[in-house]
Amino acid sequence: MGKLKLPESMRTELSKPLGLLLTGSPEENVKQIINLMKNNSPPKIVVIGDFVLFHFLSLGIIPNLGIYDKKTKRLPFSLNLSPSAIVNNPAGYISDEAISIIKNLLNSQGNHIVYV
Repeated sequence: MGKLKLPESMRTELSKPLGLLLTGSPEENVKQIINLMKNNSPPKIVVIGDFVLFHFLSLGIIPNLGIYDKKTKRLPFSLNLSPSAIVNNPAGYISDEAISIIKNLLNSQGNHIVYV
């Protein structure tokens, strides 16, 4: 199985926010995102990260694709979901398996949750 690793030289650049940075409380941010979605009608809603996914789900917003790993800021986070797929993916990498599953789920209908 192949895997890709983010080069150290790109970590700083890719850790900078792109686009709109939301700085309110999680509840305020999700509500702002809901308004943005209503105004822009995105073709897919993808949520990555336990904390963000938790807040979306707690407001009844189910993304087309949600990805979580039971960690927030690399610390354990309790998020009990029934994932559509479970992917083995080493920290700091993205595996061929993860790429394949994510592509397939993005190209499919419905809502999917992936546990990494």
